[in-house]
Amino acid sequence: AYLYAYNEQGELTAIDSTKSGEGRFSFRIPQRLPGLLAVRFEALPASYIPMLNDGSELHITGNIGYHDDPKVTGNEPNRQLDEYRSAVKHYSVMMATIEKELSAMRGSESADSLPYVHLTAKRDSIGRLQGTVRRDFIDANPGSLVTAMLLFNEAINSGDMEKTREILARMDALEPPSNEFTVILRKIAEQDPK
Repeated sequence: AYLYAYNEQGELTAIDSTKSGEGRFSFRIPQRLPGLLAVRFEALPASYIPMLNDGSELHITGNIGYHDDPKVTGNEPNRQLDEYRSAVKHYSVMMATIEKELSAMRGSESADSLPYVHLTAKRDSIGRLQGTVRRDFIDANPGSLVTAMLLFNEAINSGDMEKTREILARMDALEPPSNEFTVILRKIAEQDPK
């Protein structure tokens, strides 16, 4: 298993690794406790299990063979993250299925064929529903570490520096205002010449 944390460029970087013995493992956490950690298992190289760290002892349970099954417990931020992930889980499953179907169609169907257009519209509609659940969670939990993580991910995935600055301003308004996510986004924004 590998432990990751975000570096100052907003990229996940491995900070420790360990072998699992009888389903148990532990990591050494650096002195500066990152707010967001992720665990990746060799058997599932594309899947990361997010963990929100507040210095508490954290536990991962569940079947790692199913991406959405592992559950992190041990503190309030991970309880909230699990609550959010449960709220969007069925949308995520639908999106993955539609993406597989669209990928298979790309080689054989034209982009304006009725089945392709139908699936694209369905994907967009589900994406909007996911966005609504996300916005509702953020509005209901303005000071949460999960809210900071969701805003951070939105900024990192946007690739738009203006959007990143807008999200950074929104994160600065959160209570508590400063966290690891805000610090990383500020460094990214400062690297842009604008």
